[in-house]
Amino acid sequence: MERKIIVQALKRSFSTQSAPSTQPACDPSCATGTPLRCIATNAPPTCRTGWLGSDRYRYRLIAEGFGTYADCDIFCLRPITETPYIMGAERENFVNGAILNYPPNSPFSELLREATQNYHFIPPWFRESRQRRMKRARIFGKKVSVEALGWGIWGPHLITHLVKRLDLWTEVSKIDRFYPLYCQHAVQLSDPELCIADLTTPRTDALHLWHKISGSTAPPGSPLDEIINC
Repeated sequence: MERKIIVQALKRSFSTQSAPSTQPACDPSCATGTPLRCIATNAPPTCRTGWLGSDRYRYRLIAEGFGTYADCDIFCLRPITETPYIMGAERENFVNGAILNYPPNSPFSELLREATQNYHFIPPWFRESRQRRMKRARIFGKKVSVEALGWGIWGPHLITHLVKRLDLWTEVSKIDRFYPLYCQHAVQLSDPELCIADLTTPRTDALHLWHKISGSTAPPGSPLDEIINC
C-alpha cells in the first residue's frame, strides 16, 4: 500500500495538465510526456543516467511530504531525530544528499525542483565565462545536457549551492554525523583489523557505505561484516 502511494505521488509530481505537444517526451517542457520515461531503456542517452533520476526522485518524494530520504547504502547506528532540516557535510563546505529532509514547501524545496526540471540546466556556480559559453551555445541550438556536466550536478553540487544561496549552513550537520568515512577511505569497511567504532565518533548517527555493501567482500571481523551480521 505504501509503495502504491509513493508511485502515485511520483506520477502526480512528474505529470502536467497542459495541452498535447509534439516535442520529445523526454523534454521536461513536453506536456504529454513524463520525465519518468527518461530513465527507461529506450530513452535518449542524455536522460538515461541513473543518478539524475535518483536526485530528482528524492526531491519530489520529500516535496510530497514522505519525510526523510536515505540512500540504500546508509547504515543507521541509531534513530535519526526528526528536525526541519536533515542534511550533512561530506567534507568542508560541501553537502551530500545521501540522507536528506527539509520543509516540503520551503524555498529550498522549490529551488531544487525548479533546477531539476531543466535537462539543459546551466549551473549558476560555474564561472561566468563558462555560463556565457553555454548560453551562446543554447542560442545556436547546441544545448548541453546536464548529464554531460558530470556527476553530482543535480545532487551535492546543487544542494551545496542552494545552502550557500539561502544561508542554511546552520542546518547542515557536522561531517562526522553522517559521513565520518570519506569516500576514498571506503576500503576500510573491508579491513578485518577495524570495527565500526574505529570509523565513527560519538556524534555519528549514520554511516554512508559508498556502495561498498554491493559486490564487496566482508572479511570476518571487518566493519562490513559487523554491519551485515548486526
